[in-house]
Amino acid sequence: MQYLHEKMGNRRMTRRVAITGLGFVTPLGTDVQSTWEGLSRAVPVPGRSRGSTRAEPCECFACEVKGFEPARFLDKKEVRRFDLFAQFAIGAAEQAVTDACLASNWDGVT
Repeated sequence: MQYLHEKMGNRRMTRRVAITGLGFVTPLGTDVQSTWEGLSRAVPVPGRSRGSTRAEPCECFACEVKGFEPARFLDKKEVRRFDLFAQFAIGAAEQAVTDACLASNWDGVT
């Protein structure tokens, strides 16, 4: 945050932002509804990556995202080309665009 203030010269930002759509890909769920249900039920998320099928065991905090289907958002060629983190980002972004009701006229959005 300090860097932002230095970059902005301690000026107050006058630009406002409106959040119009949400999209989530998390260890609690792969969409907004399932993530919210996991949060509200306080579903425990494992604290270490032991037992994970993708991550190497380590002593750090890591959780695996299970049940994510990249084919919902990408074609087969793109799934092979993009790393998993990028697939998650694209999935969450597509969900947010759809949630904001911008999917049908996305080409006209500037």
